[in-house]
Amino acid sequence: MIKGAIFFLIIMVAIGLIGNAIAPGSVGRMVRRQLPKASTCPRCGRYLFGKTGCDCRKG
Repeated sequence: MIKGAIFFLIIMVAIGLIGNAIAPGSVGRMVRRQLPKASTCPRCGRYLFGKTGCDCRKG
């Protein structure tokens, strides 16, 4: 059982090394393209959460 688990882990490391050698950094570029920019308040520059707006205009 232990030998099977170690063999599986070695195979997974080998697949990862081969994938990284074929296309280095391609996964990171794909993730960066898909993430949207965080919205900020145009008046004060703080990050906006939800749809309520910023606190700088409420007072």
